[in-house]
Amino acid sequence: MPANKTKANDRATDSRASGKAAEEENFEVTYLQKKFLVSRQKVEEAMKATGNNRQLVEAYLTKYTTGNTSILL
Repeated sequence: MPANKTKANDRATDSRASGKAAEEENFEVTYLQKKFLVSRQKVEEAMKATGNNRQLVEAYLTKYTTGNTSILL
């Protein structure tokens, strides 16, 4: 296995293991969209407002979606 392929795999594992949500990772945005039933723009807004900490992004989206079911999408 080439050394650069191993490093790429290590980076992906490190990012997920550290609890970071990466805006450039499409699967992260898609996962959060489905989990909170919100638009891609709302997930990106949450990431910009809170940084890339998964817990903070999810807390932001939870606060946004609680009681606001008429404006989810």
